[in-house]
Amino acid sequence: MIVTLLNNLPKNLSKKKKGQISIEFFVIFTIIILLFVFFSLLFFNKFLLLNNRAISFSAEEICETLSYSVDNVYFSEEGTSTSVYLPTILKNNQNYSVFFYQDAVVVSYGLREEFCSMVILGNSIKGNFKISSWNKISKNKEGVVIENN
Repeated sequence: MIVTLLNNLPKNLSKKKKGQISIEFFVIFTIIILLFVFFSLLFFNKFLLLNNRAISFSAEEICETLSYSVDNVYFSEEGTSTSVYLPTILKNNQNYSVFFYQDAVVVSYGLREEFCSMVILGNSIKGNFKISSWNKISKNKEGVVIENN
């Protein structure tokens, strides 16, 4: 009896079920791919943000070190000196430049010319820092002098 009922079913019923299953599979697969793309972009965005912060903190550390060293020498007696080492690159292989203005030290980095600056009280600075070497900061009659060792 069951066999006769199965034989009397329409032949195209099984084809409709196969088509419906493949559409459902396609929709689910598309949703999974879209979620994967969304979370990948979100992760990449956060990665870039953290990378930029690491570079920024590295530049600020150099600014603070230079500012602190120059101010310490400036407020000390004549003949005082200290040595400061500047790394070759910032974190994540980022190049940088150091500039002294009348009352500030500026570290410039990145393609968008980002920078950090710190106020220095020793306003008569002569000389330039050489990146990737030891630099001697000393005080003489003319003010604060920077020499490459």
